[in-house]
Amino acid sequence: MAENSFTLTTKCLAIQGQYFSEQECSLSSDMARMSHFCRQWRLKPSASKTISSVFHLHNTSAICELSVYLDGQRLRHECHPTYLGVTLDRTLSYREHLTKNARKLKNRNNLLMKLASSTYGASINTLRSSALVLCYSAAEYCASV
Repeated sequence: MAENSFTLTTKCLAIQGQYFSEQECSLSSDMARMSHFCRQWRLKPSASKTISSVFHLHNTSAICELSVYLDGQRLRHECHPTYLGVTLDRTLSYREHLTKNARKLKNRNNLLMKLASSTYGASINTLRSSALVLCYSAAEYCASV
């Protein structure tokens, strides 16, 4: 009988330290512990979907790529990781996140404008519902950032 395996998603390990070498060692051991835990519960961590990132106040140090490993595979480095739908950047100014949301909202507003100006006509209720579903929900999600 085959064992069931499930994918573990949206977990985050964070560490703060003075030296990158200490952080690499600590994160790699934490990843090994997490991998062991996942396997005990028949979960399957994916090294190809797991990333590492560095947040640092100095520009020269922020570009450092950590050598963190999960099950013998080195994790890829991501400058602008997305966590729970929010795109993070080194300065935590959320500029990347806001730029992505602006593009998304522009496309959705264009779609609404086409619905509103069409000759086959969309009713007021349809336009309102479409606006709430397409635009309002996207604009409201993580609006506090």
